Amino acid sequence: MDLGALVSRLDGLRLGEHRLSLERLGRGGIRETIQLRLVVRDGDEETVLYLLVFLGRGEFYRAWIEVFGARRELRLGKDSLVFPGSQLEALVLDAVSGSLGPGERLFIEYLYDEETMRALELGVPAPATRLGYELFARGFRWFRDWYFPEGFMEGGPKLQAEKPLDKKHEERLLAEARRELVEFIEAWQGSSDPIIARALGRAQQLLAVLGW
Repeated sequence: MDLGALVSRLDGLRLGEHRLSLERLGRGGIRETIQLRLVVRDGDEETVLYLLVFLGRGEFYRAWIEVFGARRELRLGKDSLVFPGSQLEALVLDAVSGSLGPGERLFIEYLYDEETMRALELGVPAPATRLGYELFARGFRWFRDWYFPEGFMEGGPKLQAEKPLDKKHEERLLAEARRELVEFIEAWQGSSDPIIARALGRAQQLLAVLGW
């Protein structure tokens, strides 16, 4: 986990005429965790999202980042921005993925992304959802949908994504992903649901890249 890389990628980030700041809010409830807030300041202040960073604990507890509190639409001065699919979302995903190393995890709350939320409800494999596809492209290979958090401390539904430990581990995870994507295509081919149709397109693109 490279906290410096995360901070350098997000703090002072420029998005057109807007400048973003990464604020440290203090420590989390677990030792070795840091709470951060990404904000836009353009006269008024607008919170983009929050991050909880676990720096890891020796060789037994690997680092992770949780991203939460993002909204579908943000106010940027006199303008507004739809966050899912935006350049800003891409920059955030680049920053968190670039700071995580082998075997480290990302948890991202997906309530802001209606398409990903609906696709997961329908049983679409995570890499073929809109958000999962973006994470797969950034080197994440294992996914879990935390669609029913237990209690109140875990926050909203979130997608967990992990990077492989090494090349051999990645090859095994890719084989599992290929199988899951093929089964999805065979089961849903020809669906008229627009969300499924887009997911099928992503699944086919992934299989082509993976050499299926």
